[in-house]
Amino acid sequence: MTLSVIFLTSMANQILNGTFQFEAIEQARVKDFLDKVFERDAQGKGVMKMEIKNGLRNWLDSIEGVEARRQHLLAFQDFCLDLFEEEYGKIPAGEEVDPRFVKGLLIRK
Repeated sequence: MTLSVIFLTSMANQILNGTFQFEAIEQARVKDFLDKVFERDAQGKGVMKMEIKNGLRNWLDSIEGVEARRQHLLAFQDFCLDLFEEEYGKIPAGEEVDPRFVKGLLIRK
């Protein structure tokens, strides 16, 4: 398991449940999560909504007072969100997600 999986799963819980915590996402809720965070570009690929990116950036800014560490956190956030878009953005809107074939989130059946 990677730190990006922990971060992205915790972010999903924040959006779905209001608490940034690492706990597996139920497979039945993944579609709802993707609908909340993605908008489709001209080619139909899912990209993170700017309000989600900005909200996460503002939260990370607020929890770290040391500029150098804040910049590292923001770089890690960008890395994780790029991975997430690459993995989940290509899934057609409305399609069920099979956790056996995707990575980046800890999903339970």
